[in-house]
Amino acid sequence: ELGGVPEYWLFDPAKNEPIFYQLTNEGLYQEVKPDDKGIYHSRVLARFALSVSVLWREALPGFSEIGRIVEVMLNE
Repeated sequence: ELGGVPEYWLFDPAKNEPIFYQLTNEGLYQEVKPDDKGIYHSRVLARFALSVSVLWREALPGFSEIGRIVEVMLNE
């Protein structure tokens, strides 16, 4: 908070749980949950939307899938 980092993320692979924090206008961190579809929306990266389920898949996304994910974000 003192450093003014606008957003940070923690990932707990033992629990398959992500925790997202965003800095409020008051200068305090507030936990921000993914939306009802399991998508985390970054405040720092306006178009960035992370489907948190992809983090816990057996096989992580490859280059082609990541490219498609980014393309969707950029076209919204």
